Amino acid sequence: MIRNAKRPLWLAIHRGRSRPSSTACCQRRWIVAQPAGNARMQEIAAATSRVPGAYLNASTAPLPVVGAVLSWCRVALDWYTAVGFALGALLSGAAGYIA
Repeated sequence: MIRNAKRPLWLAIHRGRSRPSSTACCQRRWIVAQPAGNARMQEIAAATSRVPGAYLNASTAPLPVVGAVLSWCRVALDWYTAVGFALGALLSGAAGYIA
């Protein structure tokens, strides 16, 4: 009886994960198949894709200094906390560039 009770839950979870993924794949395929547009549209697209990178570079410039100061303050408390804080800050900053 317990095995049968888990089956509907498993199916609901599977359907909940597979439908959004398949919809996203179909939408991506449709978007990629669309024409790129005229020269003006391509110019605007290139400009808007450069802006986030420039903003990210400008906003993350002072972060290493702040991170170093906060890590030093954390060292006074505990080495494990300081290392975890520094690693978390480093990976968080890298996630902005990866995504």
